[in-house]
Amino acid sequence: MTEKRKRTRAQAGFAIDVDLAGEVVTALTMNVSLTGLSCTASPRFQEGTPCRVTVNLGSGVTIIVQGKIMRATPRGAAITFTSMDEDSFRHLKNLVALNAGNADVIERELTTPAFSK
Repeated sequence: MTEKRKRTRAQAGFAIDVDLAGEVVTALTMNVSLTGLSCTASPRFQEGTPCRVTVNLGSGVTIIVQGKIMRATPRGAAITFTSMDEDSFRHLKNLVALNAGNADVIERELTTPAFSK
């Protein structure tokens, strides 16, 4: 099977809040990239549902991204990111680089588009 992912996934176990139109579900990330994450399952997660993901990293650092649930199974869910502000992107980039173990790879990935038209 050919690997289709264009971004490095960093193993990470962070608590996240997933806001589903006002209903907040807490989950735990399994991995995270610059374009999405996988997390523990919830019966509230439904494929195609827009959401807002909040990651509180402590020391006043918070990542807030808009996303969409792409996969929801009893084993876990996948959320793709659709938008975020510059501060959240900077914090996300640092989070992925630190947990991936190779910041240079993450910097190189930023020179190529993550999504094709």
